[in-house]
Amino acid sequence: MPTANQGAGGTADLPDATQLAVDRFLHEENAGHLIGPREFALVSLPLLLVLFFGWLWRLFLWVRFLWCLSRLDLHLIPATRITLLGCSL
Repeated sequence: MPTANQGAGGTADLPDATQLAVDRFLHEENAGHLIGPREFALVSLPLLLVLFFGWLWRLFLWVRFLWCLSRLDLHLIPATRITLLGCSL
């Protein structure tokens, strides 16, 4: 339990102005958070969503490309004679 000259966080023997700042920080609604909820909603969340949906879009395009490529009716002709090297495929 904190004594009379300790703040809510258990800090002791701090000057009055510092103790007041520590107490104010520990009792704020956003205590311990690096950014506030408004900054999160206006900056971090839209940035995260843009990056996430951009990644999903690129993944979709790559899968679609591979699917379309697998559906092509290709008649492959080897450009070199493999039998010259001793392989008879």
